[in-house]
Amino acid sequence: MSTFNPEAFLNMEVDEDLATAAVPVAEGQWNDPIIKVVDAREVQRKDGSGSFISLDCRVEIHDPELKLEMDYEGDRVPSARYSMILDTDENGALRTEGDANWRLGALFEACGMERPYLLVNLKGASAGSCIVKQELNEKTQSMVSNIVSMSEDRRN
Repeated sequence: MSTFNPEAFLNMEVDEDLATAAVPVAEGQWNDPIIKVVDAREVQRKDGSGSFISLDCRVEIHDPELKLEMDYEGDRVPSARYSMILDTDENGALRTEGDANWRLGALFEACGMERPYLLVNLKGASAGSCIVKQELNEKTQSMVSNIVSMSEDRRN
């Protein structure tokens, strides 16, 4: 096995075209999603009236049918983003009353997680299936894939 040389890597010439946008994941319900990255970030409201918390997850979808449909070979795995706005109180704690944060509750349930919940424990968690939708990214004018829900049930 060779040793990585950062200087040589940074000076490596690339004389072929590179993609400028990711190929979006095909829409549909796909089995075997695994959450690989979990991130929370504060987002300022466009109208300047404050901020909210966004939970952003990168999810790999290990469904063999999806890999076949997208012509992915070897260990290459399709992935999509699953994001949600979290409802918090004035102290930054998650609201739990009524239907506050119901999408987060559904995600914990889909991943078979039990209380007490820790958001960090979502990393590496898996569900039975996820539903992927495509939408236009206004900034880049390219199609992107977003997961709109995850379930403990598998697609047949």
